Amino acid sequence: MKKMRKVKYIFPALLLLLSAAVPLGTVVAGAEETAEKAGVKSVSCSAPCWEGQDPSNLTDDSEDTFMNPTSKTYTVKIELDGYYHLTVFRWFPFEGFYPEGDISVSLNGGGFEKWADFAFEYIEDPTYGAGYEMVYSGEAYAKYLLVNVTGGPQASVATRDFSIYGTAYTPDRVDPEGLIIAEKNQDGAYNTASTACSIGDTFTLTAVQDNPNSIEKVVWKSNSAAMITVDEFGKVTINRGGIQPYYTVTATVVAPNGTAYSDEIKIYVKPIANIATAGKLSYSNVDYYWLPQMAFDGVTSVFGNWVQPTDSVSEYYMACSFDQEIKFGKVAIHIAVNPPKEIEVLGKRANGSYETVQTFKNIRAQSVLELTGEWEYYGFRFNVKETGTYASTIYDIQIFNHEDFSLADIKQATDVTENRGPLTGVYEPEIVTGESASNSYGEKFTPSRADAAFSYVEESDGAEVALCIVSCVLGAGIIGIAVLYGLTINHKKRK
Repeated sequence: MKKMRKVKYIFPALLLLLSAAVPLGTVVAGAEETAEKAGVKSVSCSAPCWEGQDPSNLTDDSEDTFMNPTSKTYTVKIELDGYYHLTVFRWFPFEGFYPEGDISVSLNGGGFEKWADFAFEYIEDPTYGAGYEMVYSGEAYAKYLLVNVTGGPQASVATRDFSIYGTAYTPDRVDPEGLIIAEKNQDGAYNTASTACSIGDTFTLTAVQDNPNSIEKVVWKSNSAAMITVDEFGKVTINRGGIQPYYTVTATVVAPNGTAYSDEIKIYVKPIANIATAGKLSYSNVDYYWLPQMAFDGVTSVFGNWVQPTDSVSEYYMACSFDQEIKFGKVAIHIAVNPPKEIEVLGKRANGSYETVQTFKNIRAQSVLELTGEWEYYGFRFNVKETGTYASTIYDIQIFNHEDFSLADIKQATDVTENRGPLTGVYEPEIVTGESASNSYGEKFTPSRADAAFSYVEESDGAEVALCIVSCVLGAGIIGIAVLYGLTINHKKRK
């Protein structure tokens, strides 16, 4: 196995904040002299953050802490502790990095309007160094803010602090008078059957109240939560391939007198899903801390949640088989930090023999190997050859049905004994420390066991069938987290 050493990233000297020396109201042209820092009731990030570097660091008034998402693109959602006439927004990133994006505001959390585009300025100080800072001066009325990060020159951007300034006020509560979801087409849908959504697609819906002065909060609801989810601000995520042609999301707002207004939108979803969790696994020369179950659990990019062969193995295989012939349309192999030398993908015939579908060579780390087509097989086998330098790591192997093969026709393999995790969602593996059976030290995988949980469940009204994972996520733990800024990482060493 690859020997890893202890690595430390050292923090540079902290940048000098302009506002620490001069009141913000006098620094920013046009800012109200009486403006105060707005209180934040809650703050969250759409992307997972590295351990200890979560969104709470944005509002803790400490420049020694920061939020560091694992993704380059994300949205920070902020709910203030009341209603504010905002005049200033300030963003201070970590070190010399800066993001791209914009800020939107809303009084009711339903319809957001852009307040400002990101505009960072480079500042220098002879004592404390240099970096970027954004101080935007402009008026807005809001209780909710969405800070949308669309990327940037760097791989990722950590943020030390958000500061929001304004004057608190109490608006009048008025009747919303009605509600409509702005993205609905003439057929009452977000899209069409020919433009149906795929697994993992995300988009945001907007609920517009007829009375623009209404401050009543919009409540979003997915009517098929196993298939699609919607958060409190209308962001929709497609979790699984659809059995029904479309699923629905509802927005509701209640007037001060109790009158409820609602609107519903249809969302078409492609009938395609990663069905690897339904298959029976067999394997050879791979049964280490990083078990083969991890390669078929639907978790594609979590550090440490991968499969890795036993030490000194030059070749190994994993097979995912089904109890029936299925028409497949796609296979995706997600490579982690150490790529193998070669992966041969074979299809399983009815008589149990295999034929080669494709062989991948010159594989790069952190890449995705995809093959698409129309194959009728009983499953797939993956023959992996090692480079001879380091043990390779594979995040996940996804197997998708062809659109012509109904998800409702897929049977559960009878002897699957592992619950291999969710098709989507944040994976939180168990961490266990101490000496392992192989005399190594540190954090190691300790997988739990559970009955298979891939099933079709008929909803209570009898009208709709949904593909769902019944059990919660059990299983593997995590060895470590690759944090970019200042975090010490301890990897276990082989003796």
